[in-house]
Amino acid sequence: MHVMNQPAQTRQHTLNIAVFCADAGTGPSCLQTAETIGRGLAEHGIQLVYGGGSLGLMGAMASAALDAGGQVTGVISRTLHARGLAHTGLSELQVVADPERRTSRMRALADAFLILPGNIATLDELATAWAATTLDSRRRTLGVLATAGRFRSLLHVLHTAAEAGLLGIPADASPHDLVLIDDDPDRLLAAVIDGARRATLSRPEALNAGRVP
Repeated sequence: MHVMNQPAQTRQHTLNIAVFCADAGTGPSCLQTAETIGRGLAEHGIQLVYGGGSLGLMGAMASAALDAGGQVTGVISRTLHARGLAHTGLSELQVVADPERRTSRMRALADAFLILPGNIATLDELATAWAATTLDSRRRTLGVLATAGRFRSLLHVLHTAAEAGLLGIPADASPHDLVLIDDDPDRLLAAVIDGARRATLSRPEALNAGRVP
């Protein structure tokens, strides 16, 4: 993994939230949502971890976070970096071999996950993040922004799987018991940050070190 650092900045952020979203999309509502998330993370003192791109929702979110004084780590594949698609103003840019390693690296860095509108790759990242919240020993919060009916069909599939006992939760439980789902970006972001802080404070290393996010 090749790591490129931008000019050093004082890192006071104690939590990283990985946000998965599209590197495309120019609709005003989608871009505004991405900017709201980026700016909100910076204002809460949370470091943004994302796919490293400069276009679409990715670029809008990262730029908004940086403009608000936030720290942003991008993780991008070697191919996309070679095509000049990386954001040039990031606090840190990590270049990895391929998309699979990019997702894996973002997962490793994250204290919580947030899913915004995206493409088929974003759905794959949603599944990866969901698996991390249920299978990893490290407890993490997952939030899904479901504006304009997005993810409604997916939630129906998950409800059906829960009823069949395939999600490992009681039959009368809901996917909402495993993931935070909201159509309001500010409310969802606040809930994800709160979940990340609670989970971090409950870890043994945090308790021993007196770590306070």
